[in-house]
Amino acid sequence: IQATGTLVEELGAVFFGSLDGNVYGLNTSDGSVVWSFDTERWIFNHVVFSHDNSIVYIGSQAFFQAVDFATRTELWSKSFGAFWNSPVIGPNDVLYFGGYEVAKVFALDGKTGSTVFTFNIEDAVNGDLMLQQFPVC
Repeated sequence: IQATGTLVEELGAVFFGSLDGNVYGLNTSDGSVVWSFDTERWIFNHVVFSHDNSIVYIGSQAFFQAVDFATRTELWSKSFGAFWNSPVIGPNDVLYFGGYEVAKVFALDGKTGSTVFTFNIEDAVNGDLMLQQFPVC
């Protein structure tokens, strides 16, 4: 396990990726496996869920993918070069993460995978992004 687990209280499970290529969901009461998905790639990042918990977002090696939680079907997958940080999810299920190899910050529509914007920076993003809402004055 390379990244922090994601607790989803509404589902009664903690989710994490593994270097064996799988995302696992463990029941928080007894530790039994209640969900899994094989990405066929090493997973270095924590998984993120859509606001309604219907989509699981997984970063694995150079790929980022969205998986329907109920059917375990891949909805979309994109390659971004190496990125070693975990995404954060904002309003309207927009995903934000930084690229290590490509030196950009990306914003993706979580439902479609389409690019909302990219922001070029001078060097690699080597840590997780954080969202903070500020009051409008």
